[in-house]
Amino acid sequence: MGAALLEERLSALKEELAAKEVAVQELELSKTTLLEEMRTTMVARSQVLELEEKVQVLTGQRDSLEQELSASSMQLEKEKVRVESMFRHEESLQAKQRTLLQQLDSLDQEREELQASLGEAEEDKARLVEQLEQSQEQSGKQLQAQQVSAGTQVWDTACATGLSGATRCPAHTHSQFSQEGYSGT
Repeated sequence: MGAALLEERLSALKEELAAKEVAVQELELSKTTLLEEMRTTMVARSQVLELEEKVQVLTGQRDSLEQELSASSMQLEKEKVRVESMFRHEESLQAKQRTLLQQLDSLDQEREELQASLGEAEEDKARLVEQLEQSQEQSGKQLQAQQVSAGTQVWDTACATGLSGATRCPAHTHSQFSQEGYSGT
């Protein structure tokens, strides 16, 4: 908005300067004419002096307007540079914002992929835990069956060598071993 006001002021000063220059030219012409008339008709010197004073005044005004015009032009250039700098800064900020949004999208996608991987890992873990429990249960059953089988073999050996202290070996089964609590030791 400051640049627009400066441009308006600059335009007004230019118009005023042009008008002053026209007036100066007209006064110069009048001065010349009066001098010629004075030479030819002996016009009073006071009129010439008055016109010279007016020319000096208008010349001073013109010089002042030229200085003001120059200062306004410089200020306008500074304002243009400042506005251009602001535009460049805004473009830079927009570029940074676009980059940050792209990074955010990338991180969001990576987060979704990690969540999916975590879900798969938890499913794999649950499946492995279930398989481990089944394997432990099956191993326990096999160990129990081996212990019963080993106990039967020891009982058979004891019957064959007479270590049981009995006159005859009873007809033994796996259930008798478990009832007597024989551990095979």
